[in-house]
Amino acid sequence: PATVPTNDIVYLQHMMTDGRRNYSIWFDKKNRIASWICYPLYTGESSTGRSDAYAYDPLVDEEFQANLSKSYQNREFGDEEYVRGHLLPSYDRAGRANLDVFLSTNIIPQSSALNSGVWGDLESRVRSLETYCDTIYVAIGTDVSNSTLKVNDVSSPAKQITVPSGIYKAILAHTKTGEYYALATYFENKANAADKFTK
Repeated sequence: PATVPTNDIVYLQHMMTDGRRNYSIWFDKKNRIASWICYPLYTGESSTGRSDAYAYDPLVDEEFQANLSKSYQNREFGDEEYVRGHLLPSYDRAGRANLDVFLSTNIIPQSSALNSGVWGDLESRVRSLETYCDTIYVAIGTDVSNSTLKVNDVSSPAKQITVPSGIYKAILAHTKTGEYYALATYFENKANAADKFTK
């Protein structure tokens, strides 16, 4: 994704123990969420478990991050509830790399119904491409252009986190036979954003 540097946005990279890139982040300190996250997905990277080791990202001052030891406060607005949604999914990383996906810079207030519904379905479908692909390049981002909602941090109501109005995912798949395929999706961050995701 394009980057426009400001004082409120920092570029971060988390690496795997063998020196490969785990994921890159364009983190918005003002809104306390990532503007986007990019990562490569290869065969064998996926996991069937999760660490649930929620923690601050050591690459950013804690004052700019959400405390995710518990879910957000005041997270219900009418029928909508916002939970800790991963941008880089936990199931896309195994072993030590899985710990990094629970850092607060990788997590946003996401509609509970969207997270467990069509968004979760999309994550599974992207992972299923591993069988046919050499590499899948994934970019996931947040849209705060029309955001009006904020949830409170568990440590203090004065520390607020912007609820993005939308979330996007774009992939570039490089197949084992050398072909490229691309897909991009955008969902409003709400329960009825889409009834289903079709191929």
